[in-house]
Amino acid sequence: MSLFQSFTRIIVLGLFLCRSASISAQTHGTVVDSLEAHVLEGQADTLLYETLLALTGSKARTNTDSAVAYAWQLIALGDRMPELALQVKARRILGEVYNLAGMPDSVEQATLRAIEHGPPCEEDPCYYERMLSYKLLRMPLRQRGHIKQIIANWDHFLATTPGLTTWMGFEVRRLMSYPLMEMGDLDRALSELKVVCDYARGARDNVLLCNALGELGTAYWRSDQLDKALDIARERLHICSALGQQRSVWHTYQKLAALHFEKGNLDSAYQYHLRVFEEVDDTDWYYAYSLSGLVGSAPILDVATAQSYADLALDLLNREETPSWHLTLHQKQILTGDLSKYYLFRKNYARAQAFAQQRLDIVKQHQSDTTDLAADALELLAQTQAAAGRYQIAWENFTRFHELKMTMINRNQEDALARTAVEMDLAENELARQKAEQATQLEKQSSAARTRFFITLLVVAGIIVVVILWAYRRVAADRQIIQEKNLQIEASLVEKEVLLREIHHRVKNNLQIISSLLDKQARKSTDEAVQKLVREGQERIQSMALIHQNLYESDQLSGIDIRTYLRELSTNIQRSQAVGADQIELELNVEEEQLDIDTAIPVGLILNELITNCYKYAFQGRSAGKISVAFNKDEKGYFLKVADDGIGFSPEQAKTKTRSLGLNLVRGLVRQLEGTLEWLQVERGTAVAIRF
Repeated sequence: MSLFQSFTRIIVLGLFLCRSASISAQTHGTVVDSLEAHVLEGQADTLLYETLLALTGSKARTNTDSAVAYAWQLIALGDRMPELALQVKARRILGEVYNLAGMPDSVEQATLRAIEHGPPCEEDPCYYERMLSYKLLRMPLRQRGHIKQIIANWDHFLATTPGLTTWMGFEVRRLMSYPLMEMGDLDRALSELKVVCDYARGARDNVLLCNALGELGTAYWRSDQLDKALDIARERLHICSALGQQRSVWHTYQKLAALHFEKGNLDSAYQYHLRVFEEVDDTDWYYAYSLSGLVGSAPILDVATAQSYADLALDLLNREETPSWHLTLHQKQILTGDLSKYYLFRKNYARAQAFAQQRLDIVKQHQSDTTDLAADALELLAQTQAAAGRYQIAWENFTRFHELKMTMINRNQEDALARTAVEMDLAENELARQKAEQATQLEKQSSAARTRFFITLLVVAGIIVVVILWAYRRVAADRQIIQEKNLQIEASLVEKEVLLREIHHRVKNNLQIISSLLDKQARKSTDEAVQKLVREGQERIQSMALIHQNLYESDQLSGIDIRTYLRELSTNIQRSQAVGADQIELELNVEEEQLDIDTAIPVGLILNELITNCYKYAFQGRSAGKISVAFNKDEKGYFLKVADDGIGFSPEQAKTKTRSLGLNLVRGLVRQLEGTLEWLQVERGTAVAIRF
């Protein structure tokens, strides 16, 4: 580069920096004042492109309007240049500006324009710019929880990029591993990352290896293979340290700290967090995470040291944010979560509840209510409330937590059913398309035959014979194709039935897991009231799990055999109450009826509450008794009656007991069935009649 060209570049850059405010954001920077236009006139496009790129970057964090204006000028200039990579890059840079400004919708629009712009790539620079555009598109998609779309985008990029270089293909697989882990597809994530690491070791590409080992360690961690995750983290620490990539080293320290914490090695975890804390600046991205880990190390620290870390974390949360520094959603929610756990450990329940509530509020501002972050925040809030003795609201929040988990399970089931429906629609559309093509083909051939008919009678006769023979064979072939398609459809229906049974099986297993988690949580509490509430919740979960078990074990998936279900439910309740059949006789007078799952679940929960109450309260002070259950259907609908010959209700007892959680649940479930509940007058014991 000549001295004149260098001097000219410096002048152009200086004039742009001095007069950037004169560019109008509303017109996307298409208006440039006369002085800038005069300076730019006659300059090489490459020099102008680099200048506008530098101006966009310099304004991106301080003046969004100016950065957007320069980015639009960069796009206009790039469209005049022959290099497709520069055109794609200009549109991606606009997305980067919107990303720094926190405008996810604009980020998505800009990156999609970059990806879809122009003809297919033929050179590596173009492939690279489109890869970076897909990488940027992850940001708004992740904020909306569209993780499956991120994976689909990367798969599409790999499938539609035949000229992809070796390094770039493995980099895409590395980038795809994290959303795979977020979706729970750990097997595929591990498979992809192992391939990437093997390539990087063979090619001695330590930069790619440093990055890929970070994701591989996370995949092993999420697979509960903690020892392998530790080995990978130590290998990554060695590789990244040799490269001088300090931020990767800090990240590895924090990964090692988290793994040691998971294994119960609190001292080692504390030392790794402390190393990062002492090396980074308090405005650095890693400062918040290391400080959060130090707050979580309170059980092994003296009171003064632990409190000092808690005070620093609180100061960080209250620090005024600026365009160049701010806490992310993830940093805020882990800081408030660890502060809540810290004050819970210190038995300062008021502050523990306050930080737990703050964490839940932060998550709700940026995430939907049906996410793991929201569920974790709600569970922590319930724990702090239970520790403070606020059992009623704690139970309500535990119930919300359970409902939230069930919502996420149902959402996964709906996604699976939706995918099945899409696959069936695609199969039907493909069959219709083939039939339409066949009909079109036959019409063309018939038209040709009619045209040739008018040439000569002899040729027509010959063609007719040929067409008849051909048509006969064609029809036979078509009939064979249709028969094969019918067999495929029948096989697909069988496969869908198996899939539906598997869904019910997995729902039952998930409910069993939830019951086990509640049991594990109950064992951590010494409060009998909490343990009792958890056991009651487990019994209700078991009644729902039994319905899904009957569905996948039965020949009919459309309904539940109520007689079989009630017999198994009664046996389970009798077993859970530790009462023998020779002590309390259970009489079932139940007609054979098929109930759909939306009706069977409320009926099962109602019977669970009523029969359990009979065992608990009706025969106090007695060694024998009888419970009768009647269920039938008449012209008015279904009729359910539960009665016992126990001690019965006095007026005062009836008033008190009908306010209990279980009977309130019964009333709510009866309303859900649009039915009526009536306490019957009997000479001895108690009787409840429900019609719906």
